[in-house]
Amino acid sequence: MSSQQSNRPFTIPLVLLVLCTISYGILVPWLGWYWDDWPSIWFLRVLGASGFTNVFTVDRPSLGYLFTLTTTILGDSLFSWHIFGFVSRWLSCVAFWWFIKQLWDNKPELVTWAAFLFTIYPGFYQQFIPITYSHMYLILALVLFSLGMIVKGLKAGKDFWLYYVISLVSAAYSIFTLEYFFGLELLRPVIIWIALKEKQPKQIDRLKKVIQVSIPYWIIVTCFLYWRLKLHPTPRGQVQFVFDSMANIINEFRTLIPLILKDIYQSSLLAWIKTFDIKDLDQFGLLPTLAYALLVSIVATGVIIFLLKYHQNISNNTEKQTSFNFSMIILGVSALFTAGWPFWMTKLPIELYFPWDRFTLAFMAGVSLFYAGILGIIPIRPAYKIFLLGILVGAAVGTHFRTANDYRLEWNSEKDYFWQLAWRAPQIKPGTVLITSELPFQFSSDNSLTAPINMMYAPKNDSASMSYLFVSIEARVDTYLTSLRKGLEINQPYRSFSFSGSTSRAIVLYYSPPGCVRLLDPAIHSKLPQKPKFFAKAMQLSNLSLIDADPSLPAEMPASIFGVEPEHNWCYYYEKADLARQLGDWQLAAEMGEKAFSLKPSLYEINAPAYLPYIEANAHLANWEKAIQLSQEAFELNSRMQRILCDTWLRISKNTSPSAKQDNAIRQMITQFQCQP
Repeated sequence: MSSQQSNRPFTIPLVLLVLCTISYGILVPWLGWYWDDWPSIWFLRVLGASGFTNVFTVDRPSLGYLFTLTTTILGDSLFSWHIFGFVSRWLSCVAFWWFIKQLWDNKPELVTWAAFLFTIYPGFYQQFIPITYSHMYLILALVLFSLGMIVKGLKAGKDFWLYYVISLVSAAYSIFTLEYFFGLELLRPVIIWIALKEKQPKQIDRLKKVIQVSIPYWIIVTCFLYWRLKLHPTPRGQVQFVFDSMANIINEFRTLIPLILKDIYQSSLLAWIKTFDIKDLDQFGLLPTLAYALLVSIVATGVIIFLLKYHQNISNNTEKQTSFNFSMIILGVSALFTAGWPFWMTKLPIELYFPWDRFTLAFMAGVSLFYAGILGIIPIRPAYKIFLLGILVGAAVGTHFRTANDYRLEWNSEKDYFWQLAWRAPQIKPGTVLITSELPFQFSSDNSLTAPINMMYAPKNDSASMSYLFVSIEARVDTYLTSLRKGLEINQPYRSFSFSGSTSRAIVLYYSPPGCVRLLDPAIHSKLPQKPKFFAKAMQLSNLSLIDADPSLPAEMPASIFGVEPEHNWCYYYEKADLARQLGDWQLAAEMGEKAFSLKPSLYEINAPAYLPYIEANAHLANWEKAIQLSQEAFELNSRMQRILCDTWLRISKNTSPSAKQDNAIRQMITQFQCQP
């Protein structure tokens, strides 16, 4: 890199774009919808882009207008949203770089280091939920832009009021739109203090100026707090601290201090330590592991080469170089101790796993400033510092790649889940509660998956009354699903929608890949092996008569949302056979079995229950040898199938026509499986 190139204003933003693309864009073509993006897509399809103004009325009214703008442009294009997801992150990175560049124009190298660390911050694992977090990054960019504008105004002098007004407007919109970055606003007096250092060397004069400039911002903060706490409280998180007496104040802060220290430790130190945790690579697969190792090596090498050349160019410009880095460390530490107040006051946990890692977004700026400042004061040669930084960046990019691969695998499972459900239940009667347990999805909850269920089975329903509710027992047993008994009313709000139903209209289902989706029939599956612990009680609620097997309007599965229909595999034939079994179409069920086994699938223990409709179908068709063979294969696959196989053969004995072959087959199976009559 030439000295002229290094001084071009777009060089660092372009490098940050490359870094964002490598970190978050490599697996974009294979990523899908997750978590809160599912409701967003459903709202868009049902209400249109303008509907978001009503959707967000309950908690973040201003955010609805931003969603209206972005969804009008991007629609429901999965690929476009994932591209926009990392582009919006890049915009926040550029805003961060520009802000601290205004603050420390005499420290271009440290500013670049901090921008690199901010760009690949490894404590946030939800980058690949693009609709939700692209908007958060836009707000974060606006917050940082507001901070940068006040610094620029203080240093510009003559145009101060223009920059000041722009900064105030940006701060007001961002704080009223999203409360996540409220803590950064508390940092503004420190930023103003640092910005005024050259113009106001006397500390008392500087303090007066800080107070004077900060007053309008504190008015905005006060108005926001009054609006949020009194006029428009959010259902997302209420202030949990009690300040009605001095004793309570002391007690609350006594509990708060360890929480603050824990969260700062997790977001600043543990997040980086985890980038070097590679013990799970043995489960990653050979090709992904090789890709991970190659990516880390290339990124680390590229960053080191770039920063070494950049350092050489900066060193030649001695008037811009300084080694005094304590102000960056001070601002970083201050940011760490202010960032978490929206979460500390509401006692929302900050963890390094889904979904609680989302709160680390507020800590990114403080962490990046702190480590860049520390790196600046370490008494070693600059080349060693750059080498260390390159290793950190490479490891963090590798972490993002591994995380993206987790999302890729989950998207494959999600698509399988919804397609199998559509195959098994072509339509479900409105007002049905779908109850499950032990969801195999890491990045989606029952609340979020309610949206695609409604999208599938009620695509035209735009009324405020929702047709379906998807419920995970573990997640709701302490809230509205207080017992697993029939007749329990369920009334659940869903932003501008609501669901009213009852456990008397429920279907219980279970999915544990590589097993198939199972819609449970209490008459068939009560002794199913390896079922979740709650299912012994939940099974009685399952009513498969709520399935419409031949609907005029079957489940709608647009490829832009659910992907193209998979090839008809083992699970397809199982779902169709199980539906045929429910309808008593034994010929079709047996035919599905022939097609399933013709695929010569690699079966696992968990696939054994899929044999049941084939066993029963062949028995009803008097194919006794085939029914016996399938029973023995299922038992060999999973010895815990004994009890359910006994139930199946006892049911066969009651529901098939008596004959000598029937009697022999039943006696053989009852003897082999040691069934009790």
